[in-house]
Amino acid sequence: MSYETYERDNATPVDQLAWLLCQIIDDDAPLRWTRHRFAAECLLAKNNPLREIVSKYDEEAGAT
Repeated sequence: MSYETYERDNATPVDQLAWLLCQIIDDDAPLRWTRHRFAAECLLAKNNPLREIVSKYDEEAGAT
């Protein structure tokens, strides 16, 4: 079985998020973290509606 190793120092933002998602979702990051790259790319996309939600949440959290 071949797999890509995760190198924290050289990881792109997409790879960093894919690694984190893998840790959260299935705790199988050493072998299958690259399966989460597509989700990471979607979450980091500039036209992602989640960015607006997170911004609104940050504003509300800062107001309290």
